[in-house]
Amino acid sequence: LCFGAMGLAFGNFASIVLMTVGRQALLMPGAVLSAVAGAGFDLLAIRLGYGINGVAWATVTTYSVSGGLLLTMALTGLRLEPRRVLGLLVRLFLPLAVAIALALAIQRLVPWAGDPDMRKRALRLVTSMVTFGALYLVAVRPLAQGLGIRRVLSELNLPVISALMRRLDGGVSRQEGP
Repeated sequence: LCFGAMGLAFGNFASIVLMTVGRQALLMPGAVLSAVAGAGFDLLAIRLGYGINGVAWATVTTYSVSGGLLLTMALTGLRLEPRRVLGLLVRLFLPLAVAIALALAIQRLVPWAGDPDMRKRALRLVTSMVTFGALYLVAVRPLAQGLGIRRVLSELNLPVISALMRRLDGGVSRQEGP
């Protein structure tokens, strides 16, 4: 379900852009289509016998496709050329695909799933978290370069993170001035 939240976030972002560029008339049909498709795919998953896992996958897929369609409409509303729209969609959705693939692989490869010993289960949790975090950062770092994440983090004025980001940047944030 956490992966579905990313699809919803893309859809919400696209909705703001569509309203900004005056194409809000597309939002209601998009929302209705998304709701009908989501309900239909959830029911299909149940009827095909996939149970709650099938419903979860149907929901993630519906949210992601809906978010992608809304983003496509938003980006074309900004008059971006089709190749640039496709590139941005890949850059936005690739981290989601990487996260899903890593989570599935780690779930299958890390031992002690369902072990009655709580220490082994805790070790599995920590091992999974550290492995996922490290692999995910390595995989998506190239996609995040040039987005200005360091500047945003430094200007949020978070106690530890802002100071660390300013030190890494070798300067001060714009809020602090020269």
